[in-house]
Amino acid sequence: MPEQKKIICRIVVEILGKPEQHVVNTLKLLLKKLKEDEKGVKITKGTVHKPKKEENFFSAFAEIEIEIDDLSVLSNICFDYMPSSVEIIEPESMELKSVKLSDFVNDLMARLHDVDMRLKSITTQNLALDDNCFSLLKNIVVLSLKQKQKTLREMEADVGIPENQLQVFVKRFVEEGFVEKKGDKYALK
Repeated sequence: MPEQKKIICRIVVEILGKPEQHVVNTLKLLLKKLKEDEKGVKITKGTVHKPKKEENFFSAFAEIEIEIDDLSVLSNICFDYMPSSVEIIEPESMELKSVKLSDFVNDLMARLHDVDMRLKSITTQNLALDDNCFSLLKNIVVLSLKQKQKTLREMEADVGIPENQLQVFVKRFVEEGFVEKKGDKYALK
């Protein structure tokens, strides 16, 4: 049986952040982690390109040429490092037994299911946080209006949210019927 050839790939990993030195250090750390932690991976070339300023952030990328044992390793790299680009340089073509291909696809699906479950969990947590924040804001508005009617600007000082953002919430409180608008002032019902 012929020895399985290594797969040679070029991947590009991009990072956006600030400050500039943090972006560079993070890319270098990523290269080090890839080199030391990933089994079945050999880095043959790695170049961290100088960051460019984009609005208030810096973006930089690293071009990394790697030698890997099989497609499952490539799949792990894709999930763990989220490269923006993957180019398989060698071999030009591959022959895979159906068992190997099935293993690869099943590993890929397991990772996708894991990501899906994490996303659903985070979405549920965010919805709960949104509800709790809305309830807290409602309580603060009630406390602000407990003594007297106030304008949005007066409530802004109590609540700590800019008038233009607070207006959206107070409008909803009016629609829910526990706050009423009287001219340019608001009061509890």
